[in-house]
Amino acid sequence: AGNPQGNGQAERAVQVIKRSLKKVCEASQSVEDWEKHLPDLVLGYNSGVQQSTSYAPYTLVYGVPPVLPAARRERLSQVVSVEDVEAAADDLVQRAAVMSRNAVMAAGNLLIAQRRDQLTYARKRDGTYLPKVRVYQEGDYVYVRTASDCMAGSGLAMAVEPRVLRVLQA
Repeated sequence: AGNPQGNGQAERAVQVIKRSLKKVCEASQSVEDWEKHLPDLVLGYNSGVQQSTSYAPYTLVYGVPPVLPAARRERLSQVVSVEDVEAAADDLVQRAAVMSRNAVMAAGNLLIAQRRDQLTYARKRDGTYLPKVRVYQEGDYVYVRTASDCMAGSGLAMAVEPRVLRVLQA
């Protein structure tokens, strides 16, 4: 089996995460909820470009850079050096705070979207929902679909006639 002490880079990453977790717990004056801080710390670490590889761990695992808001991308794209564990831990605590704020904003946006969808669904069910009326102009191209075509498709795929028709008279 593997020898954890033999993998210095992994050990250094664990050291940085532990030190960061300690700082976050000290700042909140509670060690009871340490596990709540861990996802933000790990995401902050994995999103940062590492000095040793010149890549973010996230990029190496998933093959694409992490998707971050533009305002946060610049801050989180700075190179992380784990040679100085204390400085890396401080940086990671700052990154975790950024990730935590993003999570709060995303959760708020999700609640707004869920409520909007809930209201739209309710309006569709009680008959007060009126879909947008599309106005076609002469020369527009349209697909033709009938009610039986909608029922014939499987899942979300909607059947359409294989030809496109052009509006001749509006």
